[in-house]
Amino acid sequence: MFNSASDILPPPPPKALGKDPSTLATDEHGRPVPYLAGRARLGLTWISEPWGVRSVPVRKKVGKKRQTVGYNYFASFAGMLCVGPVQTLHAIIVDDETAWEGPLNAGSNDSAEITVEGRGSLTLYWGTATQGVDAELAGSGVEHPAYRGQCYVVFNDWLLGENRNQVPGIQFELTRLPVVIWLTSVRASTARSTRLPPWAS
Repeated sequence: MFNSASDILPPPPPKALGKDPSTLATDEHGRPVPYLAGRARLGLTWISEPWGVRSVPVRKKVGKKRQTVGYNYFASFAGMLCVGPVQTLHAIIVDDETAWEGPLNAGSNDSAEITVEGRGSLTLYWGTATQGVDAELAGSGVEHPAYRGQCYVVFNDWLLGENRNQVPGIQFELTRLPVVIWLTSVRASTARSTRLPPWAS
């Protein structure tokens, strides 16, 4: 007697915090660069240590005097998203809340400068074959390549939060429409085969 399908199939792998691992940021070494086809949310794979870390006192009125009640921490850092080129950025999600909303299309540009209100600025590299080395990343003290063909982000003086010296959870909602060479050639050959000969027109 055969067992049911539920007895034969192995249980699905557990998800950390109930989420797909590809949407979570990580500094895991040797993690493959995700391949994106279609539209999805992706977490970052960190490709740098934070640099330019600084703190700003947070002063509030306590009783009749203003006192320092904490510190806002800022830092610059960089993370990899996926194989490029990416066509559209739809949203930036910070700690599960939408911090920036598009859409923003790449067009013929190698990168885009984006300001996220209340957080800071970032440079998104679409993953083109012509993108150059980021100037901020080059000034981090560690040599980095241009990461051509890979979509990545450099955060400049980004607000981590009050009394928070760790990078928040950041996700990017992106669309990538890959060019399928064999499908393009099939379409072209089909179009040629359905064309009438000159004598039949």
